[in-house]
Amino acid sequence: RMTNILQPAGVCWFSSIKKKYRNDWNAWFVNDEKTLTRNLNVKSPGYAKCLEWLSQSWFEFSSDLIKRSFTVWHI
Repeated sequence: RMTNILQPAGVCWFSSIKKKYRNDWNAWFVNDEKTLTRNLNVKSPGYAKCLEWLSQSWFEFSSDLIKRSFTVWHI
């Protein structure tokens, strides 16, 4: 019974942050030099790089999106 409260966060806010993170990850995977594990798998970019991407997404996040999401999803 909380869909009208939680839906804006899931659909509007988190999806935009996830999309930006996915784009950053893909750009890293395609363009940056990577190292391999002992089993020849690609190592992740590391916690610091991932936090940098999330942090940048948060600073670029528009507070206007929060306001608009409640008017769109308000029941």
